[in-house]
Amino acid sequence: MISVTTPRHPHALFFDGECRFCNRWVGRLLRADVDRRTRFGAKQGATFQRLAAERPEAANVESIILVQRDEQGHEHILTRSSAVRAAIRGLPRYAFASALLEMTPRPLADVGYRIFSKFRKRLFGSQDICHVIKPADRELFLE
Repeated sequence: MISVTTPRHPHALFFDGECRFCNRWVGRLLRADVDRRTRFGAKQGATFQRLAAERPEAANVESIILVQRDEQGHEHILTRSSAVRAAIRGLPRYAFASALLEMTPRPLADVGYRIFSKFRKRLFGSQDICHVIKPADRELFLE
C-alpha cells in the first residue's frame, strides 16, 4: 500500500497540474503553510496515479484530493470542500475563509465547489508549463 504522508508532512494535496488557478492556489498555500505540513503533487503525476490505482475512490473525482494522516498513521482521503477545509485549517492567512467554510454546511459547500470546479479553466485558463520548484521546497513536491 502506497503511503503519501509522513508524521512530519501529515497532508498530501493532489491538484490538477494543468489548471492555472489550481497552480496559483498551491503556490499561495505553500507560502501560507509555514509549518510545511503539506506535500503537493499533480493528479497527472506518477504518485497520484499509483494512489488512484490502490484507492479507487480517489481516481475519478473532479476535485482536489487531500490525503490526511491521523494520529495513528492511517491515511484518509478528503475531496471537494472537505479537502479545502482541512488544507487551510490552522493557517493564519486563511483564517477568515476557514471560518466561513466551517460555518457552511458541507453539502452546500460541495455544490459551490462543484460549480467553481466546472468553470475554473474557462475563468482562469489552463497551463501546460510546470512552475519551477525552489530547491528548499523540493521535499514538499511529489512526482
